[in-house]
Amino acid sequence: MYRLPVSGASVSLREMTGAEEILFAEGSKSDSELELAIVSRLAERLDDQNISWEEFTPTDVDALLLAIRQQILGETISGDSSCPAPACGARVDISFNVGQYLDHQRPSQPRDIEAADEPGWYRLQGSPATFRLPNAGDLLAIRSQPDPASELVRRCVRPPDQPARLLRRIERAMDQLAPSPTTDLKGTCPDCGHQFDLQFDPRAFALRELREQAAFIYEDVHSIAAHYGWSEAEILSLPHQRRVRYAELIREERAVS
Repeated sequence: MYRLPVSGASVSLREMTGAEEILFAEGSKSDSELELAIVSRLAERLDDQNISWEEFTPTDVDALLLAIRQQILGETISGDSSCPAPACGARVDISFNVGQYLDHQRPSQPRDIEAADEPGWYRLQGSPATFRLPNAGDLLAIRSQPDPASELVRRCVRPPDQPARLLRRIERAMDQLAPSPTTDLKGTCPDCGHQFDLQFDPRAFALRELREQAAFIYEDVHSIAAHYGWSEAEILSLPHQRRVRYAELIREERAVS
């Protein structure tokens, strides 16, 4: 069971099967569309509310994607970069766990806002301006707009023609209520001691790793079908860990024969 950081909704996740991995391996969807498609297939709310995942904040949806990635690849996130210091350029290994990242992204309640009359909307104290948090559906919808930022304001702020000063206050409040999933991580070069920021996009990172993992689906299906005579549909319906174990046993058997 997972509790989402912004909405507080309790969610259960079923284990990914080969059917979802085919989406990673063969899908032509954008990252945002693929993320929502995978979350919609694997996540289920544990209350009675029937709300589309597009209505959840990107912070919540990305947290779910990280939880799915955690099921397949584990708690630790590892990567590397190059030291940006001109005279260095040494490789810097970076490692942290999903829980640490989510703790860092935990929302907080701004002191200068209050709940508006409409559920899900907030009001700036001392101002007639109200706003709601952008959701995943908003970000999908504004991608093709000539001015995405203005379109997002039109969707999420009432009235939308607020002075720049108030819009900045609203933006700060939004970032406290639903911290941006993309964040800067602090790093220190072990060779020269240079400190630097490294941008981490959890959606792009998790989708890249899951796509790489899904590339093995064809080899697994081929091996299991040849060994047991099962159909592709039967193999793709297996939970990920079980299918991987069958494929491992086949490789082990072939290695000693």
